[in-house]
Amino acid sequence: MITVSAEIRWFGRDQPPTGLDAFFDVDQALVRIEEPRDDGYLTPDPAWHEVGIKIRDEMLEAKGPVDMGRSIHLPSIGSVLARGWSKWSMKPDLGDRKNHFTAEFLRSGPTAFVRKVRQLRRYVPNWEGQVPSGASPVSNADPSSAPIRICSVELTHVTLRRDAEEPQVGWTFGFEAIGDYLDDAYAILSTTALAVVEQQDRDTLAVLSKSDFRSYPAWLSVGPLLADEELRP
Repeated sequence: MITVSAEIRWFGRDQPPTGLDAFFDVDQALVRIEEPRDDGYLTPDPAWHEVGIKIRDEMLEAKGPVDMGRSIHLPSIGSVLARGWSKWSMKPDLGDRKNHFTAEFLRSGPTAFVRKVRQLRRYVPNWEGQVPSGASPVSNADPSSAPIRICSVELTHVTLRRDAEEPQVGWTFGFEAIGDYLDDAYAILSTTALAVVEQQDRDTLAVLSKSDFRSYPAWLSVGPLLADEELRP
């Protein structure tokens, strides 16, 4: 299966700002809280840091950028770089060779494991063209709905484990939009991000403005999690 998306993602150390937790502390019909999952990533030469190759429950995924990105201005945060991505995924029919497949993946290069506990909200656009004055640009969607012409907003608690390193705890907050085509995905992403950011308090926006924004592969390529004051120049 191949999907194309437009995304923005921030990373931080330790615990997320309380405002983000509060954003997901709403009617539970609007929020999906997923079971913890462990993703194994190849962490090759930093020159390839934009390409992600991972394994989860014998599902193999490869993800890479399809463009140089587009700048989106978010109030009180500033300009952030959104990226277009293409993801390919497959689950080989391995029979009794599942453990062999995982072992071969781990031997194929340096690896890192990320345990993720994700909270998810989804939004659908309310427009076909220009948004009428005073109208909400997006509406809440069933968090279990199919990800087509939709934007997922997620807060994920992450624990990073590498060989010979102490586990490191952090968080990531992101938007992932899937549209009929890449420009459509960017439009859904921009509209949703603006609508959601407007709901955040000043302290949360201050943390996001100083946090690191990058992809999972790029985040893994920088090594240990950094303190917030070290993330941005």
